[in-house]
Amino acid sequence: MRNSIYDIEKIKVIAKQNGWSEIDHQKNIGLLSFTRMGNGKERINIYYTRGTVGTCLEHPKQGKTQLFRKNVNYGMLARLLEKPRLHTRIGYKRR
Repeated sequence: MRNSIYDIEKIKVIAKQNGWSEIDHQKNIGLLSFTRMGNGKERINIYYTRGTVGTCLEHPKQGKTQLFRKNVNYGMLARLLEKPRLHTRIGYKRR
């Protein structure tokens, strides 16, 4: 397993504080996944060895979307866990 950019336990604490429940941990690819009920079901995938965060949301006009943000620091990670619909002006989207 590659070195982690994030402290896994710190991620879990921040996620829990914001109402997220852990649903998956794939150590082989360095992935933690969380879900919560918000405006529809929300999911966030944190690739802790790469510093990439993917948010999976139901967009009101576009339907189900995924938005990936690379090189995310702890401050941005905490903000995304608080508000996954946050517009950061970075990242790329997949439908």
